[in-house]
Amino acid sequence: MNFISQNKTFTSVAVTFVVVLALLMGLQGCTLERLIKHEVPLSLVELNRGESKVSIADSPFLRERFLSEVEITVRQFDSAAEDAALFAAIINSAVSFGVQDLGTSALPGGTAALGLLGMVGALFLPKPGTQRQLQEEKIASFNSGMERALKELKAPVQS
Repeated sequence: MNFISQNKTFTSVAVTFVVVLALLMGLQGCTLERLIKHEVPLSLVELNRGESKVSIADSPFLRERFLSEVEITVRQFDSAAEDAALFAAIINSAVSFGVQDLGTSALPGGTAALGLLGMVGALFLPKPGTQRQLQEEKIASFNSGMERALKELKAPVQS
């Protein structure tokens, strides 16, 4: 104990050296990139588990995660846009029908109107079997008329 009280400078330097050595040994396991953090844009806060700062070491991972999210979103958007364009093309082909070579405007209603007109026209076509049924009715009517005529001829003439 006497040595410490007699050599205050040496003791101060030794204690400082031990403290600095302990601090350096403690920090040796840490990387500087993990200690330094920077701000994150608001659009990335959700991807960063709600934290508004990210360490330099985690920045590349957050960037890759963000890029993959953007790619997925872009693919979903493109798919939805293609589906909508296909739907519009189907609707357009159903309602526009015209002679393209002549440059005339499309017939209003287009293919849909043409289909409806065809269905209305089909109502006036005879059904299958109608002709045979009509022929049988004509024959039955002719036979009943002949029978009545024969009865009238065979009946005695009354004066």
